[in-house]
Amino acid sequence: MKDNWHGILEILEVKHIRNGQVIWQGSHLHNILHTQGEEFFLKVLFSNVIAKPEYYYFGLDNRATLSLADTLSDLDGEPQIHNYSRQIVNSTTDWTFAVNNGYIQAKSAILTFGAYGDSWGPVRNLFLTMQPQENNPDDGYLISTVYLGNPDIIVVDGDSISMRMAVKLKDCVLTP
Repeated sequence: MKDNWHGILEILEVKHIRNGQVIWQGSHLHNILHTQGEEFFLKVLFSNVIAKPEYYYFGLDNRATLSLADTLSDLDGEPQIHNYSRQIVNSTTDWTFAVNNGYIQAKSAILTFGAYGDSWGPVRNLFLTMQPQENNPDDGYLISTVYLGNPDIIVVDGDSISMRMAVKLKDCVLTP
């Protein structure tokens, strides 16, 4: 755990699977919380400007650098072919809650991205939004992005990328 990390999303585990074998994996990867994500959380929590969405969407893209100012229109290389789609997570039923090492966590179900018919990629980032890919994919909030730690993930026919993530909050302690 990075002591100076001030994000909210952690990929607990991610695996790239080919022919039933793990060919790459990563764990405990931390996000960048975009400025739009900060705005989104504050407006959902403290106003009626934005209602909590019924679903969140996780997607993959290939931005070489990540910025706090990124928006959905900054996504680069999000696949559009061969069964790729943003993964849908119900905002109220697809999470389990626990305390782990002092962090209150909402853990997601395992999400799986697959390729069928041909390959897609490369991808290097996982992003969180409340916008489905098929409905004006550049509209809405880009909440956060996690660099997966491998800049050359190409998913070929039959491959899958599976991951489980946690949204975490922990109290902030001010020490003298």
